[in-house]
Amino acid sequence: MMIEPIVYKLAALSYCGILGAAGLVPRVLNWKEGLEKLPPMTRRMFLVYAVSIALTVLPWGLELGYLRKRWRLERKAELP
Repeated sequence: MMIEPIVYKLAALSYCGILGAAGLVPRVLNWKEGLEKLPPMTRRMFLVYAVSIALTVLPWGLELGYLRKRWRLERKAELP
């Protein structure tokens, strides 16, 4: 069963939305003031956590964009 390219596009856009929301979390939750009270190691752990989440979500969005493009090229090749 082939997934329509619009589904790939929506999924890739949703991953971009997740990244955008993740980028707003520190500002909305005022991490700067909250993290000042913590030891440096804990602050660094929060930074590593945020970066690892972003680096996990980003490839999925890029892969979905690539799959959408590949699907479109395969469909063109199938047409007579």
